Amino acid sequence: MLRSINRTAMGLAVFLVAALLAESATVYSTLKPPLAELVGALAYVGISLLFVFILQSFFDKRRFAEIGLKLSPGAAWRRVVRGTLVGGGAMAIVPIVQWLVGAVTYQRVAAFTWAIPLSGFFRSAGVAFGEELFFRGYIMQMLRRRHGLIPAMVVSSLVFSVIHYVNPGYAPLVLINVFAIGVLLVLMVAESGSLWSAIGFHLGWNWVQMTLLEVVPPQGSRFQGLVVFTERAGVPTLLTGGGYGPEATIIVTAVIAVLLVRSFKRIARQGGLE
Repeated sequence: MLRSINRTAMGLAVFLVAALLAESATVYSTLKPPLAELVGALAYVGISLLFVFILQSFFDKRRFAEIGLKLSPGAAWRRVVRGTLVGGGAMAIVPIVQWLVGAVTYQRVAAFTWAIPLSGFFRSAGVAFGEELFFRGYIMQMLRRRHGLIPAMVVSSLVFSVIHYVNPGYAPLVLINVFAIGVLLVLMVAESGSLWSAIGFHLGWNWVQMTLLEVVPPQGSRFQGLVVFTERAGVPTLLTGGGYGPEATIIVTAVIAVLLVRSFKRIARQGGLE
């Protein structure tokens, strides 16, 4: 158990270093969007691959292939695209429901430039790849080998949720919702045997939230969305997300609950969890 805790802490520490280095590559780049975000994404992917390879090969003495990055191009791309559509579609439901119940108001459609969706896509892709590689790749797979799928799912999802505490506006419901999202992503990996579906879902979720359908607090934008909604003053944070964003709403709770039920049913048909 102590060794598992040490490895989890090491994986988390390495993830934080990788994320910081990748963010620095974007912030200090002299390039303009979306090239700056592309550089940052490539840095995130490259640094993450290097660090996880070192952890997996030299510390755990395991083959890197066990992480879950199977490189059968056709299957990998299909899983990424399918995951992106599911994740993006799930996130798109949230601002639409918020608008329908009067929690947000339509603000504007930004003047279209390719820099907006491409910048968001590159940033989302880098974060999705890096976080899935560390949390559902290294940490979850390491714990699964030692303790089984269910303990690995619970611990890796809890660590994934707690790490989001660094984001402004963190609230108790965020802990629950991000934990549930972590469980959903673990189930995707368990069902498919690879990280690609989870990477796609993570990419679609972040891309829609950051770029395509953005809900912002009254004082301004979090990112730079194409279609922007503004939170209504006086509406409970459970509906608007407050300073954090969609993951602080009960709407995300409901959306993820539906997806979890579907995932558990599919896995049950395959023989259930280990």
